[in-house]
Amino acid sequence: MRSLILPLIILLLSVSALEVQAQGRRGRQTVSNFRGFKKSFDRRFQYTTIDIGVGAMNYFGDITPTSSRLSTDLKYTRPSFSLFVSRRMGQRFQPSVFFTFGTLRGDDFESADPYDDNGQYRYVRNLSFRNRIYQVGVRSDVFLYSNNGTYITRNDWNPYVFVGVSAIFHNPQGRVPEQDSFGKSYPQSGEWIDLEPLGTEGQYSSAYDVDTYSKTIISVPFGIGATFKLSNAVNIAVEFEYNWLFTDYIDDVSGYYVDLDKLNSDLARAMSYRSGELVSSEGETREFNALMDGTNLENVGGYQVYRGFGSRGGEGDFANKRGNMDDNDIFIVTRVRLMYILGAGRVKRSKFR
Repeated sequence: MRSLILPLIILLLSVSALEVQAQGRRGRQTVSNFRGFKKSFDRRFQYTTIDIGVGAMNYFGDITPTSSRLSTDLKYTRPSFSLFVSRRMGQRFQPSVFFTFGTLRGDDFESADPYDDNGQYRYVRNLSFRNRIYQVGVRSDVFLYSNNGTYITRNDWNPYVFVGVSAIFHNPQGRVPEQDSFGKSYPQSGEWIDLEPLGTEGQYSSAYDVDTYSKTIISVPFGIGATFKLSNAVNIAVEFEYNWLFTDYIDDVSGYYVDLDKLNSDLARAMSYRSGELVSSEGETREFNALMDGTNLENVGGYQVYRGFGSRGGEGDFANKRGNMDDNDIFIVTRVRLMYILGAGRVKRSKFR
């Protein structure tokens, strides 16, 4: 994934350099033959911006405080960083190519209330993850107010909506416990390890027909924002971006618990089932006195296990539920962008006596 970042940046900078040269040639033309604005957008007035963005990234998925689609834990808000190259193509239309990097995070121990009727099941489940996100995409912005002139005559502020498509390269990880639910110790204790190769929901077990998931996925980013003119050459923008993901495994959680004896390694068992651990992934003592009376505790394949997130038992597969496969995961970025117009100041004006 990281090998794609440098070629992408080189490509964007190359495009920007070509645009600077092109605008330099156009800038040597005068506007002495100006005859007033046309109803259609004059191609001479197109311009390119390059900008950087910083923001806050929030995760919405299976490891959140509640089952609500818009539930998130604000304490796990993480920074994001973006690079954009945009081209103003019309009165209101501006396509962009962009790159974003950020981290998603979730932890049942921190987010779930053990004394809440719904949260106690998540607290028992005790799953956690982190996922570094690398996103490359294109999108189109449509502005509320039109501009038929050059960048100089653009609006002082202009709201917009946008939609796009992107590729996301991700890799969910979990922190290895000092001791797992059955007292086994691991030399990797405290380290973050990749979860996908372990098949925590039986993806690599011949006993289950569970598909593996890809670490390269498609997303649809869309949202709203507004630009504010700081000078002839500089804008600042504030925007809210919603990313619809074509996966439910951004957190490595989607389906059901599987029999631990069917998994391929002790480490896979430890990372699949974490309800019996004495401490959280951050090393804090868990409140076992908060575990509800109705939690299933039974021997499965030689392992004494709680069933965790699900019902109070006796309802078939629902009692064995690990996540919610009915809804895909989501993340949201709230971003501020500093935008610079390439070639600004090169437009020459007519000379008058």
